[in-house]
Amino acid sequence: MWIQLLRPYRIVVPGGRPTMHEAGEMLRIKNKNQARKLIRDGFASNLGTSTGVAPHGCGVAVRRSVDPIPSWIDAMELPCQEVKSVEELPYELTIMWDGLYLPSPVQMIATFRVLNDFAWEMAVPIKSYAKLVKDLGSKADRERTKSVIHDLRVPYYNTHLLFVRSNGRTREMVRAWYQEQQGGGDDCLAFMRALYQIKPIILALPAAAVLKKRI
Repeated sequence: MWIQLLRPYRIVVPGGRPTMHEAGEMLRIKNKNQARKLIRDGFASNLGTSTGVAPHGCGVAVRRSVDPIPSWIDAMELPCQEVKSVEELPYELTIMWDGLYLPSPVQMIATFRVLNDFAWEMAVPIKSYAKLVKDLGSKADRERTKSVIHDLRVPYYNTHLLFVRSNGRTREMVRAWYQEQQGGGDDCLAFMRALYQIKPIILALPAAAVLKKRI
């Protein structure tokens, strides 16, 4: 049975070590009585036998090696492969993930629905509500960014997690991002320079789309 935790909980698997899980995580609990108790006690919601929320043609491109495959990918029954650079878009709708910070399953489900119904080409979370582009990187990196986007008093995106619909413009976008990365400096600024040059139709997701917990 699949559940989604509503608050942090330490799960003990028979014969295994206790594991701490954060609110928002999707987990597959083989012991149905254990799963039902978590739901009954208010620690989790019931997702049934399968989440089945991802649209057809969707998959995860991981930018580093992860083993085992995280439970949220398994829960959504998504194909997954490791990619060598951000240039690669192996799926019709690629979830580009750096393999470090957990995405919020609730936000992912909402994002899938929006991408299915509207013409967005990319969906990326805002990184911070407290900082702007002007607060990032070195002086030289900011000057290079200013020459492209002109005004640095704008929010910036969280490049830990991106939803990218594969088409000519988004493929050009990720190639431009890769090229900007080659000059070194802040990755978020490299993304902003590529974004302002190529101009894909981008949906800004809330910062909560990426959880604070590292893998």
